[in-house]
Amino acid sequence: MGRGRTPRGRARDAADGRRVALTATTAHRQALADAMAPMLDAMDKVVAGFEQQERDTIARRLTGTVAVMRDATLALATENRDS
Repeated sequence: MGRGRTPRGRARDAADGRRVALTATTAHRQALADAMAPMLDAMDKVVAGFEQQERDTIARRLTGTVAVMRDATLALATENRDS
């Protein structure tokens, strides 16, 4: 890419030239999907090794963990905003 050219997926903010908006293009999405495919295939094989009851237990654990992390993040954001 030459000097002064902006790659696709990036645009300077008209009001604030310091600010850059990034946009995921179709090509970016496909590249990410291609890069993730081997890992996702491997994860499918891991999950296939569990019985349904085990998958249900894992899902409950992950759902609960995400909820706790979300609540903690929101609490920290509120605390930082108020201080």
